[in-house]
Amino acid sequence: MEGMVRFSKLKLHIHSIIAENKALRRHREAEAEFSKKLQELQAELASRDELQRKLETKMENLENDNILLEKKQKELRDTLDNLLKSRDAFIKAHEGSACSLKNAIIVKDKQLNVLSNKVQRHLSLFDSIEKEAEALKGTVGQYSTAFDHLKCDISKNPQTSEDQSGESTRVGSVLLSERVLRRVS
Repeated sequence: MEGMVRFSKLKLHIHSIIAENKALRRHREAEAEFSKKLQELQAELASRDELQRKLETKMENLENDNILLEKKQKELRDTLDNLLKSRDAFIKAHEGSACSLKNAIIVKDKQLNVLSNKVQRHLSLFDSIEKEAEALKGTVGQYSTAFDHLKCDISKNPQTSEDQSGESTRVGSVLLSERVLRRVS
């Protein structure tokens, strides 16, 4: 019996070792599985950390870009304000110069109208002088013809000296008038 007890103890001890071995194997398998899961989680965590670093870098870049854009927007606003002020100043200056130019044009137009009226009066004066000269030429021509006839009549009919002296005075005044008219025309 003692052998049986020993055998039973041994059997129990073997069962306990087998159970421990199974438990140890399960524990190792669980540990290996946990180790594998831990590695997967660490890889996932590293990947997430890398992704987070990339996102943080992108965020920093976007913030820097935003700061630059805000600066540029302010510069553009300042430039636009300056351009608007310059435009307003230019418009005011242009309006002033346009007004003075318009006034100068009005004055020049008035002067041109005055000159045009003077030229028209001079032209009409020249026309009337020309007509008068033509009329005088006609009159001189008539006097010349009459004088020629008178010369012929005098040479054909000698008259008294009184008549001749009066006639010669008339002839002299006609000759004088003829010379004056020739100089005028």
